[in-house]
Amino acid sequence: MSTAVNVVLAIAFVVLAVSATFLMYHLWGYPFDKKKHRSSAPRWAMALHRIIGWAFVAIYIYLMIQMVPRMWAYQIELPARTVMHLVVGYSIGGLLLSKIVIVRFFKHLEATLAPPMGTAIFILTLVLMGLALPLVWREQVLSNQAINSEGFTAERLQRVSDQLPSIGLDDEKLLEELASTQGLIRGRKLMRSKCVQCHDLRTILARPRTAKGWKDTVDRMASRATIVSGFTDEEKWQITAYLIVITPTLQNAIMERRKALSQSADSAAAMQQANKMAKSGSIPYDAAHAEEIFNAKCSQCHSPALALDKTFSSSDEISQLISRMISNGLTASAEELEQIVRFLEQHHKLEAAANNATPSAGIAIVASESVQMPELASQRGCAGCHSIDSVLLGPAWREVARRYLGNPEARALLIESVKNGGSGNWNDQTGGLPMPANFPTTSEAEIAELVDFILRLE
Repeated sequence: MSTAVNVVLAIAFVVLAVSATFLMYHLWGYPFDKKKHRSSAPRWAMALHRIIGWAFVAIYIYLMIQMVPRMWAYQIELPARTVMHLVVGYSIGGLLLSKIVIVRFFKHLEATLAPPMGTAIFILTLVLMGLALPLVWREQVLSNQAINSEGFTAERLQRVSDQLPSIGLDDEKLLEELASTQGLIRGRKLMRSKCVQCHDLRTILARPRTAKGWKDTVDRMASRATIVSGFTDEEKWQITAYLIVITPTLQNAIMERRKALSQSADSAAAMQQANKMAKSGSIPYDAAHAEEIFNAKCSQCHSPALALDKTFSSSDEISQLISRMISNGLTASAEELEQIVRFLEQHHKLEAAANNATPSAGIAIVASESVQMPELASQRGCAGCHSIDSVLLGPAWREVARRYLGNPEARALLIESVKNGGSGNWNDQTGGLPMPANFPTTSEAEIAELVDFILRLE
C-alpha cells in the first residue's frame, strides 16, 4: 500500500477517534438503567457510535498488520521512537480488546469502565499519530523535492550509467532501467523498507562513498538480512544506483558540516587571540561599536536580553558564556570577541570594567585548541558521525571524555560500545540514533587506540 494511502488511513483513524469520543460523551449524558444495562439514548446514535467504533478497529488492525512484520525484520535494538510507537500501538489494542469484552460480556462494568477506557484510547491515538504522521509527511515532501529538483537530474542519471558498469553491472537492459527516474524511485523505496532491518537510515547516509563503496555496503547489508526480508540481486543494484545518485547531495552536506566545524575552530582560536588583546589592551574600547557587535552576533541564535539579564560575578564567567556560544556555532574575529566581553563587563558593572581596565585575570579560555581527528578515525568512518567538539550524528568526543572522566571502567566500557554498537546513552544529542557495531571492520587494537585518544581529550 502506498504512503499516501497510509497517510489517509491515519488521518481517518484520528477523525474516527475524535468522533467516537465526542459521541460517547454525548451518549453518556442520557439516563442509564443499571438493572437492565440499557441507555435511553436514541437508537440511531447508539448504532452510529457502534459503526464508528468498528471502523476504528478495522483501521487499527490494518495498520498493525503492516507494522508488526516490519518489526520482525529488525536485528538490533529498536530506536527509541520506534519503541514508543510500538508501546502506544499495543496499548491501544489492549484497551480496545478490553472495552469490547466489557461491552459484550460484562455489561455491569460498562457504565464505570467504558468512558475512561474510551478516553484513554482517544489520547493514545493522538500520541500514536503524533509520532508517525509528521515524519511520514516530511519524508514524502522531501522525496517529492528530490524527484522534482536536484535529486534525479540528467547529470546524475548519467552518473549512474557511467559508474554502474565500472563496479560489475553488465546487463544493459537493467542498466537502462536503473538509470531512469522510476528505477531510482524504486531503489529509494527499497532502501526505506529493507535497510532499516539493522539500523536507522541516518547511519547509512552519514557520509558519501564511491560507487564501489556503496556496492560493498549494500552487499554487506544483504548478507545480514533476515530470511523474510532478504535482497535479490536486482534489488541490490537498485539500492546501489539510488545511493550513487544522491552521493553529490551527501557530499555537499559533508562540506557544509566541515565548513561549520572550521568556522568554529577559527572562532575558538580567535577567542585565544582576544585573551591576548585583553591582557595587552591593544584594542581601544568603543562602547557604541561594542554594543552594535554584541547585538549583531548574539541575536543570531537568541535574544541579546538573555545575556544582558544574566548575572555574572566575574569576567571569567562572561568568557565562559561566549566560549559556549562558540561551541554552538558563533563565528567572530578576535577583535569582535574582545569588544563583546568588554561590553558585557561594562553592562554588568564588573570591577575590571568599572575601573576602565582590562580584566585582571584575562579572558578564561574554555574553548580549547583545535584538535584534529586522528587519521585512523577518518579511515574507519568515525568522522562521518563524530567530531572533537561538535555533535554531528553522534556525540562530540570531548563530551564523551568528560562524561567518563574519573570512571575506572571508562576504557573497557567505551571499547565494548565501539566494538559492538549500542544506543540509549546519548539520546538527548542523537535522538535515539544507534551506533552500529565497528568490529571486525575495525580491529580490536584500532578500537583501543581510538578510545585512548578520546579519553586523553581534556
